[in-house]
Amino acid sequence: MDTKHGMIRHYDWNLGFTEAFTTNISCDDKGRIWMGKNTGADVFDPENNSIRVIDQNRGLSADWVASCTMDNNKRMWVATVAGLNMIEQNAESVHPFNTAITSMMEDGANYLWVATQKGLYIIN
Repeated sequence: MDTKHGMIRHYDWNLGFTEAFTTNISCDDKGRIWMGKNTGADVFDPENNSIRVIDQNRGLSADWVASCTMDNNKRMWVATVAGLNMIEQNAESVHPFNTAITSMMEDGANYLWVATQKGLYIIN
């Protein structure tokens, strides 16, 4: 939805999205939309209608993405069925942490809370 002009825009799959099924959606500080898929993460830039795919071939721990969230340090955290991945926006490099993630969130004190099958982790 374009809040400035009060209209809804539709982006169809012909732009290059990997698939229609989306597990999670998040926005980063540059206005890009991160969509979790079972084929990785589609990163859509609405400014130039471009899509970048981050998947196992680009370093993601698995292709099934459960959740994406950006922390206050401008790092994108991507949770997959095989582990947590930190993506630094400037370097655009993927740093995987290998443990299965079920959910995650950042609190008001900028701690990232990560729920896994082995327990709860706190990352600052």
